[in-house]
Order: sequence, then structure tokens, then C-alpha cells
Amino acid sequence: MANINLRRIGRRLKKARVAKHLTQEQLAELVDKSAAHIGLIERGERVPSLATFLDIISVLEVTADKILYDAVDYFSSSRLAEYDSDIEKLPKAKREKFFKMLDVYFGRD
Repeated sequence: MANINLRRIGRRLKKARVAKHLTQEQLAELVDKSAAHIGLIERGERVPSLATFLDIISVLEVTADKILYDAVDYFSSSRLAEYDSDIEKLPKAKREKFFKMLDVYFGRD
């Protein structure tokens, strides 16, 4: 089995839940689970079934790759698009500084 950091995944699920202004109890009701079960998942103490995971991300309106991006070797193009959108929002000076850092990282002149 892959080396999966359940705590990190749980934190991302919690962050998405909080962003939707839902309590654990409210999310639990929407996915037909107990609040205790949701808490275990968010703390990385329980691996949700695939059906439960899909129910949770559907309610939270997040994609699986946003939650699992470092749990698999494949790097989603949707994640790249998300970064691209974030970079476009930066003020020009910060965007240029960011690109200079990337140039250094990739060894470009």
C-alpha cells in the first residue's frame, strides 16, 4: 500500500468543511455518518470507505485530487490550473519575484 498521510488528508477535508461553514455534526448528517466518524477521518485515525469519501467531497464541493494530490504520483493538470489562477491574481511585482524564484530553482538564467 502507498505511504499515505491520513492526517494531511484529514486536515484538508476539515479545511474544506470549515470553508463551507459546516460543523462535523452537519457534515455527518449530510453523509449519513456519525460526527464521531467524521472526527476520526479528519484526525487521520480512520480511512473512509470510497463511498464515504465520495459523499464527503461531493457535499464539500471539492475534487478528489485537491484532497489526495500528494497521495499519488500523478500530478493533476487541474492543480496546475489552480496555481496558474493564483499566480495571475498576484500583483505584477510579486508575480515577477515568484518567476525569478522559479528560474533559480530550475537553474535558468
